[in-house]
Amino acid sequence: MSHRSLSASRGAGWIIDGIAVFSGQPRTYVLACLLLGLLASLPILGIFVGLFMPVFYAGLLSLLHRQASGEAVVPAHLFDGFQLPGAFARVLPLVLVNLAFAFAVLVLVLVLLGPALFDLARSAPNEPSPEQVLALMPKIGVMLLVLLPVGVVFGWVMLLALPRAMLDEVAGVQALRESMAAMMSNLGALLVNLLCLAAVMFVLILLAMIPLGIVGVVQQQSPALGFLLQIPVMAVVTGAILVLYCATQYQAWREIFAGGNNAPPPAPDTIAL
Repeated sequence: MSHRSLSASRGAGWIIDGIAVFSGQPRTYVLACLLLGLLASLPILGIFVGLFMPVFYAGLLSLLHRQASGEAVVPAHLFDGFQLPGAFARVLPLVLVNLAFAFAVLVLVLVLLGPALFDLARSAPNEPSPEQVLALMPKIGVMLLVLLPVGVVFGWVMLLALPRAMLDEVAGVQALRESMAAMMSNLGALLVNLLCLAAVMFVLILLAMIPLGIVGVVQQQSPALGFLLQIPVMAVVTGAILVLYCATQYQAWREIFAGGNNAPPPAPDTIAL
């Protein structure tokens, strides 16, 4: 399957046109995102959801695809990645790659910061000394220098591979290979998209600081009540991020992998960026 090479400006267009996909009937998609946000925020169950988050992303992509194709949609389509024939088998390699990457990051953090963090833990409950804090700074800098670009590239590959596997019914390993080639052809658009998403996410996080600050005050007085209040707040914040991210992911797939199996109507061209 060939892919398109897009102009850098389309990275911003993915956000706008992705929102346009569901904006006519936003209720079902937004409810599905909030439901996933709630599931991810629950104790214990949230761990399972986190492990299989790519499968839930696949369900949200399926919901958007159904809506773009004119089908009736319900929040239960969130679970299409588990329910549709062959979908879980195609997405599973992406889940495993995602877990392997997370494990590699954990190992790197432990190697770079483990001894220093152990020293800080031994000094508890005393305040860490300035020397201990300063000793951590170069190691944190090295870690960020390595992890940030690697994490960005990995995120781009998953951004393109997941809808390819779920919506085009391509095997997960093949979807990864194709997404790497498509990523190399669209670095400009992906970089612009990353910067735009980061700006929007920054605003969302700033807005979320208000209810989270209130929850923090409540938690000081009543830890149990504060914990209970934290769940719906985190569910809404996570749901809002999912609304934006998955719509962007879906639009990127529509424009880069044009003409695949079960392709929806052509990507909107009403917004010139």
